[in-house]
Amino acid sequence: MTIKPCPICGKPARLWGSENVNGGPYYYVICSDLDCGCNQFGEETKEKAIEKWNRRAHESTKDTAES
Repeated sequence: MTIKPCPICGKPARLWGSENVNGGPYYYVICSDLDCGCNQFGEETKEKAIEKWNRRAHESTKDTAES
């Protein structure tokens, strides 16, 4: 599954997380530019984290284009 670019700065984004964080899986996507700071709340699966990020990226790009 492809991760869309950051909705704030447009740079590539990365999946982070682990199968065992505080007793369970935890994954999130974060902008590769640490100065940007764009990220999301964690999800239980890699797929859910990527899907959530990709919806956000699409919605943010759409909002920017309409402004």
